[in-house]
Amino acid sequence: MAKNIFKENIIKASSKRVEEIGKAVSLKNLAFFSFLFSFLALGITGASYRRLPEKIPLFYTRPWGGEQLAQKQLFFLVSGLMLVFSLLNFCLTRILLKSNNFLPMMLGFFSFFLCLIGLIGVVKIVILMI
Repeated sequence: MAKNIFKENIIKASSKRVEEIGKAVSLKNLAFFSFLFSFLALGITGASYRRLPEKIPLFYTRPWGGEQLAQKQLFFLVSGLMLVFSLLNFCLTRILLKSNNFLPMMLGFFSFFLCLIGLIGVVKIVILMI
């Protein structure tokens, strides 16, 4: 009996908190900034493409040295994947928004932070290589 009441109170409190966050940060704002970061990364990549060397450090999870380097054409892959992932997340958000409030908000935040981190990575690689 006590466990059920405790569980119900936690569910009510968490759903109330999600509603408060949803009022403070809208999905439209998250989508706008996600796409803005994606297009900024794409623009930075395009603007700096001619000045980049033929090989750029892209695969940081590989051992130090030549294995981290990739052709500069693959640099467009980072911003392109950011854009595709944002589109996919916000299409899923539109579908899931009808049945749930929590999951669309989490997808929005995830897409926002993914694009922010991707933009920071693109800027750092361009600054490093130019």
